[in-house]
Amino acid sequence: MEFAPRSGFSRHPAVAGLLPDAAPSSVDCVVDYRFLAERGIASVLEVSVLSVGFKGEHWGSDPPLSVFLSVRVRRYRTGDGRMREEKEWGYQGTQRKFPEWMANGAALTEEEFHRGYAHVSGKVVPGR
Repeated sequence: MEFAPRSGFSRHPAVAGLLPDAAPSSVDCVVDYRFLAERGIASVLEVSVLSVGFKGEHWGSDPPLSVFLSVRVRRYRTGDGRMREEKEWGYQGTQRKFPEWMANGAALTEEEFHRGYAHVSGKVVPGR
């Protein structure tokens, strides 16, 4: 897939692909991506999900909860392995009671997470 975002991390056209063998083993792990320079890959955009779940503002037996997620994105230059940029983005959705989130096989939960993923990916690659 190719993209050329107007703002965000990349300022030049790029080719996107998954590199599952090069992924960090945890969000705190720093990966050395220099070996990818030999494959003709100039930079790597690393996306890590830091947290995901339900969040409530109130205490009680059945408080309203919202879906949330936060991600960290790092851009590395493979030639020297240096991190060039690091940003974090988050999403917090609509509040509902837990039984509403779980109704119909958790359909509203799934929809809200997809909305959150779309929101965050739009921050990483504007216009997508």
